[in-house]
Amino acid sequence: MAVNPDLCTSLVDLLMQRSLDSPDDVAYVFLTEGEIEQQTSVTYAELDEQARAIGADLAQRLAQGERALLLYPPGLEFIAGFFGCLYAGVVAVPACPPMPGRPIDQTLAVANSATPGAVLTSSLLHPLLSRYMSQVPQKSSIEVIDTQSSDLTQAETWTVPDIGSDTLALLQYTSGSTSSPKGVMIKHSNLLANTRAVLDALNVAGQPCSSVSWLPQYHDMGLVGPIVLCMYNKGGSYLMSALDFLQKPVRWLRAISYFEADLGVAPNFAFELCARKITAEQREGLDLSCWNSAINAAEPILHSTLVKFAKTFAPCGFNIEQFFCCYGLAEATAFVSGGGPRGMRERTCRVDPRALEESKVVYAEGGRALVSSGLIDAHEQGTTKVVDPLTCESCEESQIGEIWIAGPSVAEGYWNSPEPSTDGLRAFTSDKEGPFCRTGDLGFVKGRALYVTGRLKDMIILNGRNHYPQDIERTVEQSHGALRPGCVAAFSVEAHHMEQLVVVQEVKPDVDPTQMAEIVDAMKQAVFEKHGLHLFRAVLVGRGGVAKTSSGKVRRRECRKRFTQEQLELLTDYQ
Repeated sequence: MAVNPDLCTSLVDLLMQRSLDSPDDVAYVFLTEGEIEQQTSVTYAELDEQARAIGADLAQRLAQGERALLLYPPGLEFIAGFFGCLYAGVVAVPACPPMPGRPIDQTLAVANSATPGAVLTSSLLHPLLSRYMSQVPQKSSIEVIDTQSSDLTQAETWTVPDIGSDTLALLQYTSGSTSSPKGVMIKHSNLLANTRAVLDALNVAGQPCSSVSWLPQYHDMGLVGPIVLCMYNKGGSYLMSALDFLQKPVRWLRAISYFEADLGVAPNFAFELCARKITAEQREGLDLSCWNSAINAAEPILHSTLVKFAKTFAPCGFNIEQFFCCYGLAEATAFVSGGGPRGMRERTCRVDPRALEESKVVYAEGGRALVSSGLIDAHEQGTTKVVDPLTCESCEESQIGEIWIAGPSVAEGYWNSPEPSTDGLRAFTSDKEGPFCRTGDLGFVKGRALYVTGRLKDMIILNGRNHYPQDIERTVEQSHGALRPGCVAAFSVEAHHMEQLVVVQEVKPDVDPTQMAEIVDAMKQAVFEKHGLHLFRAVLVGRGGVAKTSSGKVRRRECRKRFTQEQLELLTDYQ
């Protein structure tokens, strides 16, 4: 009998049903080094057996509700470990795995917060993690388990745990772009509801759809879409590592073309990278007409990027209407808004940038182009409002405010952090409507379309005017050819008894040291001409000098902290 995923109450239920209904169907495929010719795969029956074996082993080591930290390199082992946790009733804590020569501060911060009873990993990382976990002060004897070597005969001893829709499935740690990472408590019902919301917005509910993804599997966007959604809709999921994509972006598009994938999701920078790096020779033979939804999410969506990508890949059968722009965050499991008209004219508006600085929306021909992040009512899974962050009054249409959300996808709290849960996830409007999750993101609604304009906490206020840091950053990175795009942080500091503007910008590796003064002059001139601002400090750093989250978002607060504490490795610093 065919599975009806809408009747499943947990991901355990869903995988068990898939393994009975379609045991030999391939569930996930991993492309080693991002190459189509180097595939490893797992069927639903094989994944179910692996999850039962890992689950049975974990159930002997940990009590239900305890946490297990998932630290895997990209691959199918992560998926088996994730479902193994769920099969044991253990809360999965996906996190970025430490690698030799890289800082492990973020991983240790997650471990300190989640206090896991065990770490699940692969054979490759097991020796390294055994050494690292001794550095977790709260629990120095965390057991590190190599699930890749699990005894599959243990699958026969597995018993179904006492779990349901309200059971905690995972702690999804926020990326920490504006604060220290916090563990968002995601239940099975949140994951299922969010998946249904995405399918509704995509208008593909009940239709198999395949996906190609290079997104980190421990990140909310890389977990919910390519892993959970593709099992829910049974369309096939093709995975590769982020490093393989970054080294050779054409691998992503080549896989989409080869497997005739329906979906492919990435932040804006990835589409920009593809348009910039993929050569005419590499584009030959690509057929992107199959790509029904090129999903752009997770960071500011630039109209210029969409136009550039569509123009570059038009000979490959791609047109701009295939873009599906959306908005989401970990506190809402992943997805909040998306969908709407396919035509770019219908989902783009032009506004006066000066008015935007005053938190006003003034439509102007020839103004700055903003791209909608979808409709706020494209699905029946929640409510989205724009609210004045100070008065908590609902905003009128086209009035900028903080985006508030509610619904079955929204988490009920942060792990071991009751105060932020109350303030951020249980907020009420001035007329007592709620509870809502305060996203910290700013935006406005035009008609039914949501436009995201920036981050509340990142806002720069200079001379009584509001400035979105991403606007200044875009101006800076385009001011000189020696600057690395997407690797710039703008923020303000107090100096000489007033707020001053600082920019930290990475330069390309081959830059001539004698060019530094010329580069800084170009940055200062561009900021003054475009924004009327004096650039107090222009700091140039090498590759990796601008702090980012695991998903590639610039960590402006961390950059500001490193600047004020003189922790940046400067190539040059001009006043």
